[in-house]
Amino acid sequence: KAERCPESRESPWANHSKENVIANLEAALQLFRGGPGAAEGKPGFDDLLVGSKAGSVAKQVDADLVAAIAQAKALSGSFEDVLGSEPKKLEELHAAIKKVTSALKNEFVVALKVKVPPLGAGDTD
Repeated sequence: KAERCPESRESPWANHSKENVIANLEAALQLFRGGPGAAEGKPGFDDLLVGSKAGSVAKQVDADLVAAIAQAKALSGSFEDVLGSEPKKLEELHAAIKKVTSALKNEFVVALKVKVPPLGAGDTD
């Protein structure tokens, strides 16, 4: 089990970590879908996946992003508060986000036949 390192959390001095993480996840979802509002018909990465016969990957990444956003929003108080009272919940959120990033680094890349630049190939975070 990894050691907890609260000093490494996002936005430690402003104590705005939760809001920043939620904003980042919501932006990632919009980017994945092609912009705000799925009804606008703008092409997104989800459409590329569907066009590449990887609709299941598109559905899974979308669902995982939505789930991670909901999980982050459901936390009561700041990340610092949660870290002090219920650190397991932050570990669960981390796992939910890791599920998304892992899919983007693996199934997403394979389905779209994207060439990962050498600099990013060893990035395993």
